[in-house]
Amino acid sequence: DWIPLSLPARIRAVSDCANLRIISMGGATEAAIWSNMYEIPVELDSSWASIPYGRPLRNQTMYVLDQDFEHCEPWVTGVIFIGGGGVAHGYHGDVKRTFAQFVVRPQTGERLFRTGDLGRIRPGGLIEMLGREDFQVKINGFRVELGEIESVLQLLPFVSQSCAVVSNESVLVAYVILVDGLRISDRKLYESQASS
Repeated sequence: DWIPLSLPARIRAVSDCANLRIISMGGATEAAIWSNMYEIPVELDSSWASIPYGRPLRNQTMYVLDQDFEHCEPWVTGVIFIGGGGVAHGYHGDVKRTFAQFVVRPQTGERLFRTGDLGRIRPGGLIEMLGREDFQVKINGFRVELGEIESVLQLLPFVSQSCAVVSNESVLVAYVILVDGLRISDRKLYESQASS
């Protein structure tokens, strides 16, 4: 998952362990949950935008591929795919979704899970997470569909438009445009109705 550069220092600040090692792990439920790891050094590279996603665990593979299932060159954005022993058989009772997410790479015949995460390979082979190719996000490890939040907000009688986003610190934020004629003094009334 995308980890902000500020997190390791915050962890170290509250730890009383002299030999603290911080290890980031990521992956997908559809591929044994943990598929990659990265031991976060004390000194971070100032050119990083986030903590690297890392390298695959034993018996698993991770690739950054283009639309033709070819490996992307370093620094070129592609989709992250997971292969190896942890890849699930598919989604129970959902053939269409299984067909879309679980693919066979034509060049190798390897069965892969398409994560939907965008990434790139850094020099040295580390994978860098760059976001999603859809509108799904992860907050504290939980998948959140921003479109679902926006749809629910738009059901409220006082909301004409809505937009949900995630900040760099993994905080869910929703913006709304209120219906015409709604006064700021009406907000408390609508807040209490919305929460009930």
